[in-house]
Amino acid sequence: MTMPLHITYESRHIDGGPVNILGPCPSRVRRPRRGYPALLLNHWLSGDNNQIIGNAATFADAGFVVACCDAGMHGHRRDAELVRKLNADPIGTQIAVLDQTLATLRKVASVIARRPDVDAQRLAVGGYSMGGLHAGAALVSDRRFKAAFVSISYPDVFGPPSRLATLPRTMTPDEQRYLTAHSLLRQPAKLAARPLLFVCGKQDPVFPWGEVRTAAAQLRREAYADHPRRLKLVGVPRCEHHLTPGMERQAIAWLKQWLN
Repeated sequence: MTMPLHITYESRHIDGGPVNILGPCPSRVRRPRRGYPALLLNHWLSGDNNQIIGNAATFADAGFVVACCDAGMHGHRRDAELVRKLNADPIGTQIAVLDQTLATLRKVASVIARRPDVDAQRLAVGGYSMGGLHAGAALVSDRRFKAAFVSISYPDVFGPPSRLATLPRTMTPDEQRYLTAHSLLRQPAKLAARPLLFVCGKQDPVFPWGEVRTAAAQLRREAYADHPRRLKLVGVPRCEHHLTPGMERQAIAWLKQWLN
């Protein structure tokens, strides 16, 4: 694997699978006395940790140690029946994916926090599309994460109301409890007003901008009323469900602002 000269790279085996870890080259980005801030970066549906290594390199070049792991039922533990299972039972399958992912993120965060070049008090989490849902759930469930960003995704693990209306069955009480425990909108106190950025396309057909904006407004009222600057929503005009370089720049600036 070829990386730019100003990026460091290593692969670790954590929680039974490979984790790509990228960092800034000290000759380019001087290592702070406390260590670099760190980011756990989450990929999209049907992707894997290798598909976001270019995104990770962008953050590493900006001064972050970045770890990318496979989501549940993806990558090294990919389920060949994933698409069929999602179509047949989207609720149960998405919960299984989320549960595996959060377990891995906890273990990866512990490994990253112990690195001598990382400041364990400056851990962040972020993600794209499905990975954004996972990042939000990780922020709710793990207080070690001091800030987060969510790109081309929705502000809650339940998903937008328009999608809930199309589910083939109702959730069981256990499913409701599990998702509620990891929900940004239903657990505002657990956020403790930690900095959170949403950056999404205004023409996104997967996560409609109007629903994203409504959910962000609810979060602002219920979780960030006393700290409004810690929640930011950015809509990218003429952008559908894809990443843009501007989204990456927004995320980098946001994390630098709050992890300084």
